[in-house]
Amino acid sequence: MLKILSTNNIFEKSILVTFIVIFVFLFSSSIVYGQISIDNIDMPTSLEENNVLTISFTVLDAVGDVNYKIYHNGLLVSENNTYDIFMNYSASGIHNFTFFASDNISNMSLNQSVEIIDVPMFVNIINPVSKLYINRSIDVNVSISTYADICSYSVLSYNSSIPYKVLNGILNGNNVDFYNIVNLMQDGNYSIFINCSNGYDSANNSISFNVDTVSPVIISKSYVLDENNSITFNVATNINCNCRYDLQDRSYDLMSSSFMHTNDITHSTKLANLVNGVYTYYIKCKNSNNFVSNTESLSFSIITKPYASIILSKSSPIKAGTYEVKLKTTKAVTIAPTLSYNFNTDSTLKYVTLTGSGTDWSGYLIIAENTPDCIGTFHYSAIDDEGNLGNIINTNEK
Repeated sequence: MLKILSTNNIFEKSILVTFIVIFVFLFSSSIVYGQISIDNIDMPTSLEENNVLTISFTVLDAVGDVNYKIYHNGLLVSENNTYDIFMNYSASGIHNFTFFASDNISNMSLNQSVEIIDVPMFVNIINPVSKLYINRSIDVNVSISTYADICSYSVLSYNSSIPYKVLNGILNGNNVDFYNIVNLMQDGNYSIFINCSNGYDSANNSISFNVDTVSPVIISKSYVLDENNSITFNVATNINCNCRYDLQDRSYDLMSSSFMHTNDITHSTKLANLVNGVYTYYIKCKNSNNFVSNTESLSFSIITKPYASIILSKSSPIKAGTYEVKLKTTKAVTIAPTLSYNFNTDSTLKYVTLTGSGTDWSGYLIIAENTPDCIGTFHYSAIDDEGNLGNIINTNEK
């Protein structure tokens, strides 16, 4: 039997087939193509001021060309997937970035923040320092931890009950190092105040100092200790004056001793016959106007070494023969000293065996018959009970 379909049925089947085809097409598209995604954002969580911030990002599952955009605090700053920005000294705080990407069928955005850490400005006063200056021309030197467009100074005097400003001005510089010379009109106590600033920050610092061009000032001190344990003090002052010293820190007029060479800007004196020990001497100087200097001190140690004196049983000159040698040390030694001699015609050392104890030792010097006319020299060494080595002969018979 032949079955004939109506027009309506044919139309319904046609719609059904079309729907199925469209559904299958869409379903297939959803499997092949996905939503674009931002895969990685390369950006630090924090950064100090005065550095370049470099950021970038990448995407996955893109279809066709990709459009990139980066927003900084809501403003479009890049249409690439990278962006660099210099964070200057005004940039501290939280910075918000939006990363946007789109392809032919989808788009996506992510937000991320970075903290820019404030780098504060510091003023370091290199000069002047807190001390007594002996002239009124003061070098001013400062350095800045970041940078400054300008640095100014003001000098306050404390020579009266109420401090007052005596000078102010601008320092010369190159944004990091600043300098100038301040010329003061009188001696006294002062403070200098430094203020530096740029377009974003400011900082200040101060330091106090003293100026005295009248009173004597000990500007250097030293000592020299010789092999005989005699010590020489050397002192320099800014003006002519007289200097004294003492084992106690007392007033100038009560100090026990005056320098041997003084009444000048250089002063020296020598001390001898000091026994073993640690010494501290205090030094002061006074000028013709009876102004007294600052107090300085010198500390040192005296360690006495065993010296020797030698006596021959016959006075020089001597001939061939045997002679008794007596050696006496200034300090007791437990091990026999070493005594040798040589002649100016022969550098070979010849040794004298010594016996004895404490400070008294003796031995015999033998001069051979064939010894020509010459000059002999003794050499000595000994170690005392404290381990100090001595090698000096006070009396050297020849």
